Amino acid sequence: MCEDASAGAADAIEIDPGHQGRLMANQIVLLVVGFVLTTVVGGVLGYYFQRRTWDANRRESERSAAADVFDGISRGMDERLYRMRLVYWGLRSGDKERIAAAARPLSPLRTPQYTSLMR
Repeated sequence: MCEDASAGAADAIEIDPGHQGRLMANQIVLLVVGFVLTTVVGGVLGYYFQRRTWDANRRESERSAAADVFDGISRGMDERLYRMRLVYWGLRSGDKERIAAAARPLSPLRTPQYTSLMR
């Protein structure tokens, strides 16, 4: 009886060649479709995340450049305000040294980041 059971199992496993070819073709089609979908979805996701990173970096560099410009303008305005106050205090007290200190040349804003703004 043991031989009959194993013979019946062998008959159940046999698949006709036409059906076996269709199964193999289905598996190949699934493999190709999975590869294409993975490539396309991976490419789209990569593009999306790379674009977000580039935009964030661009915004950060613009913010940094604006902060540098603001800092330079603020320093220049601070220096000029202080000089005006030196002149005012010197005139009020009659102190010639304060007036002379205020009369020395101001530092120009001629650094490379500001020269493009002055054109």
